[in-house]
Amino acid sequence: MFSKGIILAAGKGTRLRPMTNAVSKHLLNIYDKPMIFYALNTLMQAYIREILIITNPNDLVSYQNVLGNGEQIGIDIKYEIQEKPNGIAEAFIIGKEFLASSKCILMLGDNILLNNNLNLREIIQNNKGASLFSYPVDNPKDFGILKINTKKEIISIDEKPNNPETNLAIIGLYVFDNNVTNVAKSLRPSKRNELEITDVNNFYIKNSNTKVYKIDGSAFWIDAGSVKNLNIVSKFVSKRQNKLSYPGYLEVTAFKNGWIEKSKISNTIRKYKDSEYAFNLRKFLKQL
Repeated sequence: MFSKGIILAAGKGTRLRPMTNAVSKHLLNIYDKPMIFYALNTLMQAYIREILIITNPNDLVSYQNVLGNGEQIGIDIKYEIQEKPNGIAEAFIIGKEFLASSKCILMLGDNILLNNNLNLREIIQNNKGASLFSYPVDNPKDFGILKINTKKEIISIDEKPNNPETNLAIIGLYVFDNNVTNVAKSLRPSKRNELEITDVNNFYIKNSNTKVYKIDGSAFWIDAGSVKNLNIVSKFVSKRQNKLSYPGYLEVTAFKNGWIEKSKISNTIRKYKDSEYAFNLRKFLKQL
């Protein structure tokens, strides 16, 4: 069974106002490219070629202008609208027709994951229920936190607990089997009147085969939805761009995957001309 990807990029970015008064949060720059490039690149590195981007009504045209239908990078991008902020889990309901009977990997557009050793392609292929990913954080009260027993077995995920038992946050990257739409449909809205992704995760923990992959400290993960974190990740990428092997460069990943020829990269270079993005693509071509 093949897999499809969803990127949820429908948030209004209230923590980033006034920057997001006119521009979608996920189109703000992280160093030399829009934030959403990083999430898209993560899915592409997992060899996901069919991707649904869910955004809000005001930003749809902007995403289409930036990414088009994905042909330039050897993938197929579709778009859907989330009319209101009804929760992350609604993405599976909105994407029902897109997903059909496939496995699904969902990534939040403001989650940046770099320099990790995860073999996402293999994890997706081997997934039997749900595959989740944890990362140690200093402020566990702000996240969905992994709760485990003395045998290190998964008990549940506690959403923003007052007394967290671990500091392992569940990040905005989720792999599910082809039943996830039905699970999302079965949920009741939370006190925030949202369909919570934590409720989906806990359903799988209770009723299905669920694995949690711990991402070690050598990786870099951050929720870039605040001014502070946006600056942190921008500085990280600017300092480590060369060592990280072209983070977020969609054409580079597409070429390495065998999805596009050099000519497609040259087309992007001509399109962006004197930009930093074009400069680094030229450097990549010279290294081949």
